[in-house]
Amino acid sequence: MQIQKTYVQKIINKGGGTKLFCYSLLSLSITNALAEEATLGTINVIDTPESIQNKKVGETVKTAKTLEKQQVSDTRDLVKYETGISVVEKGRMGASGYSVRGVDENRVNITIDGLQQAQTLSSQGFKELFEGYGNFNNTRNGIEVETVKQVNLAKGSDSTKVGSGALGGAVIFKTKDARDFLIGKDFYYKFKAGYASANNEDMFSHTLAGRYKDFDALLVRTDRDGTNFENFGYKHYPDIPELGSQGRARQKADPYTIEKGSTLLKLSYNPNENNRFTVMYDDYKNHSRGTDWSYTLAPIQTDRDKPEKETRHTNDSSTRRNIAFSFENYSETPLWDSLKVSVSKQRITQRAKTDEWCDGGERCEAVSNPLGLQLKDGKLYDKNGSELSLKEVPTLKDVLNTTTWEYEKKEVPLLTLVDAKGKEVPYPQLDNYGNKKRQADYWDSSNKKNDVWLNCDVQNCNSTLTFYRFEGSWGEYQFRKDDKHRAVVIDLNSNGRDIDEIKKAQFSWENDKKIKTRFNVEDIKRGGKHWKQVTVGETRWVKKGDSFLDKNFEGWASDQVNIDGKKIGYTTSQAFTFIKPDSPGYSTDMWTDRKLNTDSKQIKLDLEKFVDVKGIENQLAYGGMYSETDKSMVNRAGYKPTDIHWWAQYFENIDENGNPVCVNSGTCPYEGKPSSFLIPVKTKTGALYLTDKIRVNDKIGFDLSYRYDRIDHKPHFDPNKDPEIPKELLRDMYVQGPINKPQEPSKWSNKYYKPGTYDRLDNWEALFEKDKEQYKKDLDIYENNPQKNVEYLVKRNRKFTQRSYSLGTTLDPLDFMRVQLKYSKGFRSPASDELYFTFKHPYFSIIANPDLESEEARTKEIALTFHKDNSFIRFGAFRTNYTNFIELAFKGYKSFTDAKGNTSGIPYRTYQNRNNSEANVKGFSVEAKVYLADLLDKPNGFNFGYKFEYQKGKTLGIDTDGAGNEREIWHAINAIQPKKQIFSVGYVSPENNYGFDIFYTHASAKKKTATYNPYHGADQGIFEAPDEGIYAKHLSQSYDLFDVIGFYKPIKGLTLQAGIYNLFNKEYATWESIRSIRSFGTSNMICKNVASALGCNTANQGIERFSAPGRNFKLNVQYEF
Repeated sequence: MQIQKTYVQKIINKGGGTKLFCYSLLSLSITNALAEEATLGTINVIDTPESIQNKKVGETVKTAKTLEKQQVSDTRDLVKYETGISVVEKGRMGASGYSVRGVDENRVNITIDGLQQAQTLSSQGFKELFEGYGNFNNTRNGIEVETVKQVNLAKGSDSTKVGSGALGGAVIFKTKDARDFLIGKDFYYKFKAGYASANNEDMFSHTLAGRYKDFDALLVRTDRDGTNFENFGYKHYPDIPELGSQGRARQKADPYTIEKGSTLLKLSYNPNENNRFTVMYDDYKNHSRGTDWSYTLAPIQTDRDKPEKETRHTNDSSTRRNIAFSFENYSETPLWDSLKVSVSKQRITQRAKTDEWCDGGERCEAVSNPLGLQLKDGKLYDKNGSELSLKEVPTLKDVLNTTTWEYEKKEVPLLTLVDAKGKEVPYPQLDNYGNKKRQADYWDSSNKKNDVWLNCDVQNCNSTLTFYRFEGSWGEYQFRKDDKHRAVVIDLNSNGRDIDEIKKAQFSWENDKKIKTRFNVEDIKRGGKHWKQVTVGETRWVKKGDSFLDKNFEGWASDQVNIDGKKIGYTTSQAFTFIKPDSPGYSTDMWTDRKLNTDSKQIKLDLEKFVDVKGIENQLAYGGMYSETDKSMVNRAGYKPTDIHWWAQYFENIDENGNPVCVNSGTCPYEGKPSSFLIPVKTKTGALYLTDKIRVNDKIGFDLSYRYDRIDHKPHFDPNKDPEIPKELLRDMYVQGPINKPQEPSKWSNKYYKPGTYDRLDNWEALFEKDKEQYKKDLDIYENNPQKNVEYLVKRNRKFTQRSYSLGTTLDPLDFMRVQLKYSKGFRSPASDELYFTFKHPYFSIIANPDLESEEARTKEIALTFHKDNSFIRFGAFRTNYTNFIELAFKGYKSFTDAKGNTSGIPYRTYQNRNNSEANVKGFSVEAKVYLADLLDKPNGFNFGYKFEYQKGKTLGIDTDGAGNEREIWHAINAIQPKKQIFSVGYVSPENNYGFDIFYTHASAKKKTATYNPYHGADQGIFEAPDEGIYAKHLSQSYDLFDVIGFYKPIKGLTLQAGIYNLFNKEYATWESIRSIRSFGTSNMICKNVASALGCNTANQGIERFSAPGRNFKLNVQYEF
């Protein structure tokens, strides 16, 4: 399979999706011929309707067949044809969980095989500080669709299923099992390939299941290679380096290469029909690499002819690895009919890595080489391979006439690099500012120009180097008159060369000064690497009569020594120059690597028992779970030289391993100590639950559920093991200490002298020693204060207990009518970062609040369904009341005071998480599915569908103006989606060998009054911007979309699928995308007004990149047997 995949990938790289399908059809035809004698399975892309009897209030169950039919490839596709639920957009980081009934992200629970998935750092303070700057991948992890057996989209608050986090609802995934494929056979294989034009994604998936005696196994391997989603008009908007293609003005999506890989492996042992042991390995990785051209702090590139500067490169990933063991028992006992014990160990890492460096090659300012100079065998060549030499060439220049005091054009011989034919090397005539330049302006003029390092693994170190001596400035150089040492050739295999001369000095007392210049060649072989260093030194005697050999001369350079340690007065020579480009020859890569880790261990017990009590059927499900979750952060940062060219000189020496050693800390690779903005917290969760599905008779049924949760947060910090917490983030926040660093006493202080005299106090020495002792104590308190604050928070353990319930009633008064009612409670305990996150800065300080309470929600819901066979129409209504909402609230300005009463000079703007908000959301929905076969009582492949949902809500929160004045107001909820309607028409042939679905989606515009801008007051206070009101500035408009999906099965086991999306190529943007636009930060920004310096030609330019793709298509082919 690996050979096949590699070959297919090569074809894709050359020809894309078309060749992919040609190859796939050929491969599958061969496979079909070889498998003629086998019993072929069939893939059923016919959507099996969810039974009316099993349909629960507010829940939608999608099976793997439904996902295949709708060509679902990610979480966005999962809810595309659903109402009342959407995916939260996070720009560069992609999707981050779901939005349901007015709440999103951590307030909508996500589980995979019963295991809680990673939560975002939900503290609003953390989000405001870091999320808008692209520093963290603070999103919820995803799942590979090809591994999903079933997903339950449960709307409404109900924590009895999943525990904490199910305020607005839950998304519950269940992965595939070998038993799903081995019905009536012992072997199953499926190959699936696909291509999506919206993000240029190629997909390959292999599913292999088999049974041998008492063992069975399943392997699902899926790979996806694609790019960013191309927004509407993507190919027509300007790209780098055109004006408007960078920063907030950028109109096309930033370019990313996205690779996803997933492996699901399950091995099972069935010693008998009642027992089953399973080991599972589930590994998923989403890796995104690209360039943040919309990053607002990057230098704006507006001219192709100007050198490029650094840009931000991203290397983000989301990884999830779960290793699990389960035991299942199906023996009927007094306590259970089925029992399952699951033990899981999961690690999730959300990583955001950025590198800021220039990737424009020789167009980069740091490695600019306009003359195209190359070094080969010790000689200079131009970019065309022609050897260069230095020659004086007559050049017109402005010369001051001392008689008329006017400048006149005159020819003056100036030094110029020429090729073998004497032709001047071409160069840019103007600099970045349009000023006239000369060729020599592009020669190296740094202080280290005469210290040359040669890497003998790259350069020929058996050659020679030529040094020149000339005079002049500002790019206008000439050979020294009557100078016999204009060019000095150094043999790199020698020890160097000495030049003696006598020069008339500038001052009369230096006349006939003797000068000795030494060219030294040092051969360095260390660690299997070979270097040569050429240095140029100069010795000067200022007294007449001094000999060149005199080692005890007197003069200003007498403190210098040679390489043998003899005092001979060598200094760095500026008289000789080795010509090379004037740029540094390397770019500096400033990088950050930040990881959010969630490590979980869980044991779970699930039991089911059917009990009949006097004709009343009870389907009991009960059990419990215990888990430990450790949430931590690891930040790394540093810099390193990159894109190194032959003339680069970023180091001072070579170490014992042959690697460069830097004296300047800004050039050699550096990595700081790992750090964290969070105190690590271990969370222990225990839960017990009981569910009873009661059927009194064929008219009345009840669903009763109860769950008890206990959640313990225990902060911990070991300064010897855990990443360092920046000291200034915690200093004086909770435990008082000195505001300022104590000053060490000086014995020359006036306090140790008698007033008005220069006489010491009689006891000054005793006073001085006493002050020194006090200084040591104060310094110790000052240095240890941050750790004391950490210890204060570590001691603040927090426990939460919650009781959740769900009461449901199902009434079937008529054969064609069903009434369902439900009342349920959900909760979300505060995340560890909401309890303990602390940050100190004059503009934005966060004070921890370990006393937060759990958020709670209660939902009342009713549904009325009319049905016949599989056809139905359902009317629903709900109301959810949220209480104890955690909200970041402004606490005012605070001056920190130490134990001595000293206060900080700057007042700090402080915020804190509080339970001071409540909300309510209400709405109604309509859902219908009609199969003509049910109405006509005869076979007919047509079906019609309709979905509609309307929601409205408001929240009571604290609104703050620019002066910090608070007011309590009811305002709209941004997480509520505009009205949405979906019409569908489907058809399946009588033989089930072809069919199609047409979807028409209408989304209403987001009303301004249905939005809220939480930053309007803070923006005004901090940035002195005008208050634009409490409403969001950017809104989504209404749109209408048509999608067509079809399938065809030419032979058994082979299915071809094609889908055309946004059929009429409409430009639109979802509300989720629009509300991801930020008002401040460096990411997800757009132009506010016209600003030519930023590339903003129009107000709101840049909003185009938030639009959805135009017309696009998907192709899938799969074969199974």
